[in-house]
Amino acid sequence: YAVKALVPAIRDTLRAGGFMSTTNGREEGGVFLVGFRGCLFRIDGDFQVGEGVESYEAVGCGESYAMGAMHALRTAEPMARLQAGLDAAATFSAGVSGPFHFVELPALATTP
Repeated sequence: YAVKALVPAIRDTLRAGGFMSTTNGREEGGVFLVGFRGCLFRIDGDFQVGEGVESYEAVGCGESYAMGAMHALRTAEPMARLQAGLDAAATFSAGVSGPFHFVELPALATTP
């Protein structure tokens, strides 16, 4: 689904919004995370889709710090892992700074 339906929709949205860059005929977007139906996907700049082996992921200039903190707390509650990852990234990367805001969406109803 992520490769066949989600990425084409994201590409269309980025293109329509003027956020897509094209170099030598190759479209590029940013690196970002997408959570969908209990899965966490990493979308790279060339729109490659990755799904990590862990239940957490990070991107950006504080990625390695956040991943290290979340790995160290891998048995903790998800919100504690997220906060620790952001705190570590903010401490060690000049490009990361709070305040951080979390938004939790209700689960979507599924049809049988």
